[in-house]
Amino acid sequence: MGCLKNFTSLLRCAPTLLLWLVTVVALKAQDTQGLTFGEWKGSLYSINDLPKWNRYETMERNEAYVDFIEAVRYDSLVFPEMDTYGWWPGSATNNSFAMEVHTELKVSEPGCYQLTLRSDDGSKLYLNDSLIVDNGTLHQMRTKEVLHYLEAGSYEAFVWYINVLPPTMGLSFRTQRIQEDKACANWRPAEPLVLDGAALFASGAHRLSDQAGDLLDGLCGQLQRGDVKRISVVGHTDNVGTEAANLRLSKLRAGAVVSYLRNCAGGLAGVELYVEGRGDQQPVASNDNEAGRARNRRVEVTIE
Repeated sequence: MGCLKNFTSLLRCAPTLLLWLVTVVALKAQDTQGLTFGEWKGSLYSINDLPKWNRYETMERNEAYVDFIEAVRYDSLVFPEMDTYGWWPGSATNNSFAMEVHTELKVSEPGCYQLTLRSDDGSKLYLNDSLIVDNGTLHQMRTKEVLHYLEAGSYEAFVWYINVLPPTMGLSFRTQRIQEDKACANWRPAEPLVLDGAALFASGAHRLSDQAGDLLDGLCGQLQRGDVKRISVVGHTDNVGTEAANLRLSKLRAGAVVSYLRNCAGGLAGVELYVEGRGDQQPVASNDNEAGRARNRRVEVTIE
């Protein structure tokens, strides 16, 4: 609180005070497309053994904390680089401290997201206790970006930050939706729904049976939610008949399923459609017996 000792000190610290005020005002909601963050809540802790600062090079979560200083609350974690003689936003703390804050992260649009941590010194992001972005160890202002696929649902987001070395401090956590989900290393394609071909079609036919709606109507409800980006429909047959005939039949059956889904969903504008017939080339069971051939006569539908 040295800046408030006298008028001269106040003038000297005016730039820092102004930066603090601007930072606090700028801390608005940090939501991005598909993601909603709650309020960040946590604590600041002092670090009293600076002669041993090199131990923080391999520091893990919770190892930096010595004494509790104060509780903090933020709408977002976007703090510009500032001098360490100033105060950390929303507190009376400056250089040599650790901060931990957490919030609830809600994902309404599953997909690949770029998660960025920029800090001086170390920082880390955890989701449900799993380390996602590691910008740890001591360093000057540095940015670490990670592409991570997030499923729909709620996560506990935890950010750990430490500032030990002068002359600057700062932390920024930002998110951005990446349109290509396959860009994420942890992306996994959705598991296909395997439909019994005998329940959909009569033997050797590609017109849907009267009972097909019992299997497909459930998919229609899923499509009507409006968050579908891609539909893949792949037809398969057993090895009875010629290879050319089986390939043609599998394509026609896949097309029949897509037509049904398009009609029941009221159109699929903006949805990427992938339709393919693979004939008897990818069996999942032996074609030497009827049970195996029945498993191979199938249609696989993947909705993403």
